[in-house]
Amino acid sequence: MSRTTRRSFIGGCLGAAAAAGTAWSSGRAEESDAFAGFRMEAVGKVGPRPSIDVAASPLSVGFETLDREMFDPGRTYGPLSLLGVKWARAQTGWARTERAKGEYDFAWLDSVVDSLLKIGIKPWFNLGYGNRLYTPDAPGVSAVGWAPLNSDEAKQGWVAYTRAIAEHFADRVKHWEIWNEPNIGNFWKRKKPSPASR
Repeated sequence: MSRTTRRSFIGGCLGAAAAAGTAWSSGRAEESDAFAGFRMEAVGKVGPRPSIDVAASPLSVGFETLDREMFDPGRTYGPLSLLGVKWARAQTGWARTERAKGEYDFAWLDSVVDSLLKIGIKPWFNLGYGNRLYTPDAPGVSAVGWAPLNSDEAKQGWVAYTRAIAEHFADRVKHWEIWNEPNIGNFWKRKKPSPASR
């Protein structure tokens, strides 16, 4: 009898999941297809539980690109509510929120936060990206990757924005991430910061 290692078990599960996904998408979703070739036997089924019914879980989804309006979040809440996840990483969009200096419109983000909470999913915020009001050289509207570090006005604008968003969502959002993928140079435009010069 061959010994099952953690690696072989995970590999088998991933292979079975991939086979099941292929079978499902091709319209031939039969239980035996998912385990063919893996010397694994189906012993039962795990039914999905809506997120609202799950007390706690570390599972999260990426609720990304909200700042760039690349998808309509309203269309996702129904299917998302059935996944059983308890967290959603939401990119907050400084440029989408502050379109005139010192004026913050959180209405669009209020809708996202309240809709996630309603289906039992806790949003956690990513504070990242720039704002062309303060980094005018940024080519895109959302100033993706443009750090507000290269002028005093940009730094002050960033501090004011982070204070405003923290105060606005203090009773609904408890977990925060500062900046996006700080280990990647592309997210430190115009120039990568140097700890020695700060």
